[in-house]
Amino acid sequence: MRLFVLIISIFLYSCASEVENEDLVGAWELLYDGQGDYWFSHVAFTASGEKCTISYSFDKNKELSASYYLSTYNLENNELTVKVVQSSSPYVNVGEEIKDKILNFNQNAFAMKMYYPIVGSSVDRFIKLEDIKVSSICSVVKNNS
Repeated sequence: MRLFVLIISIFLYSCASEVENEDLVGAWELLYDGQGDYWFSHVAFTASGEKCTISYSFDKNKELSASYYLSTYNLENNELTVKVVQSSSPYVNVGEEIKDKILNFNQNAFAMKMYYPIVGSSVDRFIKLEDIKVSSICSVVKNNS
């Protein structure tokens, strides 16, 4: 019984913990969700409030393409608000605002789900990339978006 109470307490604490902007700072990989052609993204959150994204996708002919997005971000009450500043994709428009709810977070991984402008069809799962610099991702994005 004590173990059950401990597990529930830890679960409730982790759900209730508020994630701050500085917790996101770093390089992350957005993992493939199993839907459609294979893809993944490298995402960098800067301390100054920029979000830099490189999205890679492979089509049915195994051709690689990349899209680049530069955004600003703010995190409040575990809700991430992103405003697109630059985009190389016709599917992500400059000025567009996107909102996600962070479902769980630790220093090595987190999960979130889009709820605006549309409800996402799957949960986005991220893992920390320790060997990639934020500045490297942002440099590529700024030179290509």
